[in-house]
Amino acid sequence: MLFLLVSAVSALVIIPNHPYSAVKEDESWTVVPGRHASSAAVAYYNRSCNETGWNTLTVITNANMTDKEQAYGAGFAEGVVSQLDIWNSWLNYANGTVYPASEQLISFITEQDKFVRLMVQENTAHAYWKHVGLTLDQFDGMFAGYAKVAPEDQQLSYTDSLLYMLNYEVSDIEIALSLQNQRESGEDASGLPLSARARAMLATKDDDWPNPGLSGHCSVLIKPSSDGQRLYAAHDMWWTYTAMLRTYKHYELNYNEHYTLAHSVSFSSYPGNLCSGDDFYITGQRLVVMETTNNVMNASLYANVTTDTVPYWIRIGVANRMSDSGPEWMKHFSMYNSGTYNNQWMVLDTKLFTPGQPLPANTLWVAEQIPGYFVNHDQTDYVTKHGYWSSYNVPFYPFIYNISLYPQYLAKYGDDYSWSECARAKIFRRDQGGVSDMDDMRRIMRYNEYQTDPLSQHDAGKAISARGDLNVPWLSQPYVPYGAFGGIDSKITEASMVHDRRAIAVSGPTWDAQPVFAWNEQWSQVPHFGHPTVFDFDYVETKPYDPSS
Repeated sequence: MLFLLVSAVSALVIIPNHPYSAVKEDESWTVVPGRHASSAAVAYYNRSCNETGWNTLTVITNANMTDKEQAYGAGFAEGVVSQLDIWNSWLNYANGTVYPASEQLISFITEQDKFVRLMVQENTAHAYWKHVGLTLDQFDGMFAGYAKVAPEDQQLSYTDSLLYMLNYEVSDIEIALSLQNQRESGEDASGLPLSARARAMLATKDDDWPNPGLSGHCSVLIKPSSDGQRLYAAHDMWWTYTAMLRTYKHYELNYNEHYTLAHSVSFSSYPGNLCSGDDFYITGQRLVVMETTNNVMNASLYANVTTDTVPYWIRIGVANRMSDSGPEWMKHFSMYNSGTYNNQWMVLDTKLFTPGQPLPANTLWVAEQIPGYFVNHDQTDYVTKHGYWSSYNVPFYPFIYNISLYPQYLAKYGDDYSWSECARAKIFRRDQGGVSDMDDMRRIMRYNEYQTDPLSQHDAGKAISARGDLNVPWLSQPYVPYGAFGGIDSKITEASMVHDRRAIAVSGPTWDAQPVFAWNEQWSQVPHFGHPTVFDFDYVETKPYDPSS
């Protein structure tokens, strides 16, 4: 599919998988067709979401340029070639979430941005802050490139761009600000425009705690085959269907900074995002990095959400580049914990896997983050003992589980708040033993037979891949309420595929045993700019584009 980018300063016809070079001339940046020796970065973009469910992007930087030029050029090229999809994705975000943001939220993210940039300026010899700075350079380049080609009515302010990059973290920031307002004003929580989760936190007695609903999302399965010859890792993203404008990205950032241990990374993502958000990454150090989101119901923890921290979207890129093992990744990611987008993180080091041999120590590290705390340990022995690891939005570590107040909610609202007895825990435990090959992984990660599976209790959200659109509006206490929300993809890789960063991925809600989702009838008014109309896609292989092919 060809598409035209036109602005007052440039006009480019973007041809699928053709090279577009970011070039700096006299302090001014531009993107030109073809590969150029003087380019800082080259982007290959294929706007193929209508055919496969995924756009694809490969960005390769020039090691002969400075690291700062490489980072800025990588972002600039991406911003230019994917401008239209960034705009459509922004429209979906702005229509469905926080925009226009409150002055208090804007003040918070502005102060945090100033803190991070000041730390970069003051710590020029520190490898961690060098990599934070390179991530900011890539961010600045992306939205400069976007601005260069975007029509006047599609321009985004710096605050717009920052809000968009923070979209996974905004809800936690808003909760922290709401709780701060309540503490300072002394007003009763019921008089404030709070989310259900914030309102529950402010209740003064156990009996008053309303069920905030589980805002977490995602399913993960890590599974060695029964014969020990293969090691699988899979992730389903649960999110609003408005986010189903997808881009699978491959970055080769050839920085010269000494502590750049992984120059390349491939990940499922969205237009204009430097992070995955799902999250699902395969790094050049053969680490598979995934997460599922946990809830934090303890109001006191949100006092740790401050502006003197580094946002998740920056920390994740830094940790992926600076790490060659699970323990190293944990060390780097935990630094300057923002307490936002609080997840269980899994880092699978496939370098350590030898087919047919027992899993060695440090193969799987698992961490859980909440505001003020980061707990992480080697869980390889768990996989060896039980034959798998699964993750489904309930904390594993007792400290995180208890301090987040899960026991109180378990006592009041039941097994949805139980690590061992919630629906997906029991489904994974029951079915993982039948997984022996890639086809089995494909099936289990798209599993949803809520009408007949007794573990689902007739709730389309109590499945490995949820379908909130299939629930009925009158269902009492649904795990996923009726609406355009659920599992929106599945990504699977295997140890033998990781060395060249390959995976298979499918976009859209599961339709293995359910109707295909389409943007029609009751869903036609939900924002879905740039989306395919019907999501009847199958798995496709994802891998970096090879310019020599």
